[in-house]
Parts: sequence; structure tokens; C-alpha cells
Amino acid sequence: MKMKQTEVGLIPDDWEVKSLGELFEMRAGGDVNKQHFSYYQSDKYKYKIFSNGLENEGVYGFTDLPRYKGDSITITGRGTVGVSMYRKDDFDAVIRLLVLESRNKNQTDNFFISEFINEVVKFPNESTGVPQLTVPQIKDVCIPLPPLPEQQRIAKALSDVDALISTTEKLLQKKRTSSRAQCRNF
Repeated sequence: MKMKQTEVGLIPDDWEVKSLGELFEMRAGGDVNKQHFSYYQSDKYKYKIFSNGLENEGVYGFTDLPRYKGDSITITGRGTVGVSMYRKDDFDAVIRLLVLESRNKNQTDNFFISEFINEVVKFPNESTGVPQLTVPQIKDVCIPLPPLPEQQRIAKALSDVDALISTTEKLLQKKRTSSRAQCRNF
């Protein structure tokens, strides 16, 4: 395999280097639209609203008016910054949660990009006090970009590994619960 030297290091010859700003439209979540908000999911309020939280994937509430399309990426922009999550379904975002929507769906596999961000990218942090990321801070961050079919193969492998880990964790939890119940019976 032929390699080439780039500003992000040595990469395969058929890969490119792109900035996040070249690949994505970026916006930050704003205030909650109280006319379209519920703390509970229902037939009417079926779309998730995400915030900077990490617990429960950052779900803040639910809306009947999503502002963002699925197959997007969110990045925590306040507090614990730089955590990326792939968002499969339409959603809304609030507070300082950054939303990345592909400029060209034929160029990026957003699950792959989200995983890459979490594993490799170190965002600049220019804040004092509460850490914060903004669109201007991340738009020029460059990443190596494989051709789309390779991104999709890598994303599939990562997704399969995630599913295996989840299944294993559930089995371990079930075994622990079962073992505790057996111990109480003695």
C-alpha cells in the first residue's frame, strides 16, 4: 500500500485530508422551544431533544418539531467537550450542543466520522472556567478521510463490535443478577 505524508501524518495514498468545515454544515443548539417541548415521549412528541449531557445519550426531552435531520453528528460543546455521537433519526439540539450535517452524503459515513472523532481528534480548548467548544474552534480541524466504501466497511465493523460489546454486557449483567439471587437462597 502506497502512503503519503500530509498535515495529519502518514495516510494511505487514496485517502484525502479534509477539514470538518469542508465536510459539514455546523450549528449550535439554542434554547428549548417550549411550544414544542415535552419531558415525555408520546405519539405527538416523538423526536428526541439532545443536550450536552452524556448520560442517556444526552436526551433532554422530546419535541414534535425536529430542527435537524437524522444521519448527523453531535459534539458536546460545554462542560465535557468534544464527545461525538452519531444521530440516526431526526432530532433537536439545545444549549451548546454542536450539530454537524453532511454537505455531501456521498462523501462521508457519519457513523465512521463520529467514531473517528471520539478515538482520534483532540479539539482545541481556548476557554477559561467551564470548558467550551464552538463552531469556529472546530471548523478547521482536519481529519484523514478514506474513500466512502472504506468508511462504510470500517463503520460496519465498528457497529458490529459495538453490538457484540452490548450483548456481552447484557449477558454479564444477567449472570451477575442470577448469581446474586442464587447466593441469597443459601
